[in-house]
Formats: sequence, C-alpha cells, structure tokens
Amino acid sequence: MPLARFRALGLSTQIILVVAACVGLMSNRAHAAPPLRSLIPFERIDADPSHAYPLADSNGPWLIMVTTMQGPKAEENARALVYELRKSYKLHAYTHQMTFDHSGNIAGRTLDRFGQQQRMRNSHGGTREELAVLVGDFSSVDDPQLKRTLEKIKGLRPQALEQGGSAAGRAFDRLRDEVLPANARRKTQGPLRLAFVTTNPLLPEGYYQPKGVDSVVVGMNRDVEHSLLANPGQYTIRVATFAGNVVMDPKRLKEIEEDGKEMKSRLIEAAQKAHEVTVFLRAKGFEAYEYHDRHSSIVTVGNYPSPGQINPDGSMVYSPEVQAKIDRFRAKPRRQPNGSMGPVTPERIEALNIYLDPNPIVIEVPRRSFGSDYARSMAGQ
Repeated sequence: MPLARFRALGLSTQIILVVAACVGLMSNRAHAAPPLRSLIPFERIDADPSHAYPLADSNGPWLIMVTTMQGPKAEENARALVYELRKSYKLHAYTHQMTFDHSGNIAGRTLDRFGQQQRMRNSHGGTREELAVLVGDFSSVDDPQLKRTLEKIKGLRPQALEQGGSAAGRAFDRLRDEVLPANARRKTQGPLRLAFVTTNPLLPEGYYQPKGVDSVVVGMNRDVEHSLLANPGQYTIRVATFAGNVVMDPKRLKEIEEDGKEMKSRLIEAAQKAHEVTVFLRAKGFEAYEYHDRHSSIVTVGNYPSPGQINPDGSMVYSPEVQAKIDRFRAKPRRQPNGSMGPVTPERIEALNIYLDPNPIVIEVPRRSFGSDYARSMAGQ
C-alpha cells in the first residue's frame, strides 16, 4: 500500500515505518558465518616485542584462558608469553588486567547455632592483581577452530615460561592443580595444560543473553518517542497487548499470511493502538512505553529494578509499588447505575474505545542482543 494511502488513513509516519520494517524483514534471519581469518591458512599475525596487546571487546566473544601472571614481573612475563604465542605459534594472544577482591564476606555452606547461614572470610583478605593471557578471536563456542586451538595450546611448552614466567608466578595454574584429581598424564603434558574456554569479560552482559532483541526489531523501535527499549528499569508491567497476526483458525491464519495486504493492515492497526494508548497514559501521568515486534505491539507502565521477593516455595510476592500498579490496571467489578457490583470487566479507555489487558503481567524490559547483531555482521548483513 503506498505511503500516501497510509497517511490518508490518519496514521503517523512513525507507525508506518515501524510496520513497514516489521513486514519487510519478518523472514530475514541470518546465521553466523565463520570468521574470515579461519579461511586464510597463512594469515600474518602482528608480533612486536615492544608492543602491548591488551584485550578489546572486538577480539571475539569467545576466548581461551591460557594462564595468569602475578607478582612484580607479571607484566613483563605476560607480554613475553603473548609475543611468543603470536610470533612462534601464530595465535591471536592478548593480555587483560584482573582484580580480585577478597575483603568481603561470603555465604558458607553450613548453618550456625542460630540456624543462620555462616559467613566466611578469605584468609588472605584484601585485593589481588593478576594479568591474564588469552587467545582469541572466536565467534562461537562451537567454532571448530576453537577446539583445535585449545588442544594445541595445552601441548605447548613456550620458552617464555621456562625463562621468566616460572610456575611461582602462575597462581592460577597452582590453584587448579590443587583442586583437580591426580592425573598420570601430567608428566607428559605441557605447562599450559589447564587452559580453558571463556567469555570476553569486556562485552556487555546482554551479549550472551540468547533472548535479546535483534537489530531488526531495534530498528523498528528506534524512532518511537516512548520506546520500551529506553526504559531504564529491569522490569515493567504490560497493561495492553495488540496482536497483529494472532488467529486461532489455522486455515484462516494461512490465508492471512498469504495475503500480505491483510497482514500489513493488522500490524498497522496494532501499532497505532499501542501508540495511542501510550500517549493517553502519559497524558494521565503514567510512565508508559510502547514496543513493536514482528507479531504484535504492547504497552507497559513503570520501571522497576526488581518485581519483589521470591518465597521459599518459589512463589513471587510483588513489592507494594508493583502490586499497586497491577491492581490499578487489572480487570475488576464495576458498579452499576443501581448501586450493585457488576461482572469483572477489563479497564476501558473510553476516549479511544480500547480495552486494556484484564491481567497486567510483570515482564523483563527487552534489551538489545549483541550476539544476534554480531552473527548478522559476520554474515555480512
């Protein structure tokens, strides 16, 4: 349908763009492709003994923890090892500074005489600085190159460890040796036998969340004035849902999916209603947000760092603030003209002739999925 036709229906350009993106990109899904470097067997890797190679967030989401260094020569030994891994073994090696704080208390596994969980303190206390040596850049934990590289590293005997990076400066290795069971093969294994796969500590937490919002949906909500993606809280309350393509009859659903015009019309209507409800609630003093995806549009109110507390039996007790908001918008009996209470009915915005959801639901605020974006970028999307 031409843009002029949409405007003739009184729809804002913002809503039209949201739905156009939704319909046009509904089936555009990309899968992560292997990094280009894995296709180049003789890649040149920069190796300069005078250069530092600090880890960056762009060095792949998955890495191999090679070892850690501590003590007065930690930086010197770590840089020597990184240089050798790059120069002699053609590995993307990096260093990363880590700080461990042991000054606080932690919960123990036993109870005290009052039935409370015992609090324990690290015998060494204070903080400890260590310099990690890592190898990247791997786009997936299932990357075959990652497994091959890990096995290769475990068998290495770098000269940097023999000359300066003695085991005395590798507390990481000593600690893991203490907790691992005896292994007769250790006599034939290299000093890096305890290397393991880890995540990039510089990437945001949302990167590894599989249910995050991909860049397509982010684009659909980018120009929305009160977008749910801009909600500063961790949780919010969904008070209205407008489905664009939810149909119970499978035959009818197939007809709608095959008819792009009707599908587009349903999504436009859902987006428009969500926008109108959001604007109305904002005008009434509620912190309302709207959110659009490939299938529906919703309206939420509020932002909360936590919905409440979980009981020992697993049930949730909402905080007073959250519970009050749920009660405000939930369906309830309405007083009739004769003074009696009528049946339970959903909240209705009379000015818009729109009913809200009968049971408001606490949901997590959607966040951008950096993992999905990375996969799309690797596929050249």
